[in-house]
Amino acid sequence: MEEENFDDQEMAQSMESQMQQARKKAATKAVSAKETPIASKTSKLLQIGWTSAIPSLGLSLFIVWIWYMVRWWGDIFKKVLVRPGGEWIPAGTMNPKSKKKIEKKLAIVEDMASGCCCFGCFILFIITIAGVYILLNARRFGLEIMWDEVKGWVTGN
Repeated sequence: MEEENFDDQEMAQSMESQMQQARKKAATKAVSAKETPIASKTSKLLQIGWTSAIPSLGLSLFIVWIWYMVRWWGDIFKKVLVRPGGEWIPAGTMNPKSKKKIEKKLAIVEDMASGCCCFGCFILFIITIAGVYILLNARRFGLEIMWDEVKGWVTGN
């Protein structure tokens, strides 16, 4: 009877030690999945680009656009640049599988936001070019009054 009890205790201890080893392996995987120092810096730069888009009137979106193009075109940069959505998750805080799931969800939102922002910047660019064209050719469009106003601003009269 005591031998059966002893075997049960041994089995329970071995199972407990296996569980502890499995936990340690999972923890080391999460720690080993940390970003490189360069990737964490580029991640921070990308995060700053997104958060300063409105105060910079869209100029910081060029950082985001360049990041997307470099990541998309260059396979060698994939180790240096984080995945889309990954800049919002601190490195080493969760296991890689759940991090990838969250990155995928954030990447959808980020892709839509970058597409809308790029389209908005394109529209603003077209409006600016059209405005400059109209101002420079105001006489041809019969807008002498507007031309006189602009000429007065420039010359100070």
